[in-house]
Amino acid sequence: TLASDDMEGRGTGTPGIEKAARYIENEFKRIGLNTYDTLKTYRQTFTFIDRSTKKKITSSNIIGVLEGKSKKDEYVIVSAHYDHLGIKKAEGKLDSIYNGANDDASGVTGVLALAEYFKGKGNAERSIVFVAFTAEEMGLIGSKHFGKGIDASKFVAGINLEMIGKTPS
Repeated sequence: TLASDDMEGRGTGTPGIEKAARYIENEFKRIGLNTYDTLKTYRQTFTFIDRSTKKKITSSNIIGVLEGKSKKDEYVIVSAHYDHLGIKKAEGKLDSIYNGANDDASGVTGVLALAEYFKGKGNAERSIVFVAFTAEEMGLIGSKHFGKGIDASKFVAGINLEMIGKTPS
């Protein structure tokens, strides 16, 4: 779904990334994850300036939480980025959509699969924070924004999934 043409390559600040954000939110809701910290929705929305175009862009990290049992104030983060390159003009090519199946729809799919798995098990001792970051392709903007607002001492582990469908070269 995330790599389909309907998502228009998930370029940050485009209608395609908004479609992807809604899809991930709906999956977090279907799985039964809680919202993060003081957020009322799964979105951590913020605005930044695109360094190349100098335009303001508003985008969102999508965050869901599975509360732990005995150590719920300790966190493990499982993350991936859901943005990609969008649509590019490609001379001589029939398809100009950069679908990003490996980079990084595969990682987000892994995050969703792990969220569903751990929710089904129902026995996580620590809280697990599942995050789909935005604007990674523009310089890790979404993950940097998330990192500014956390107490790092409460995060005991982090797993970032990147291009899990690609054979290492």
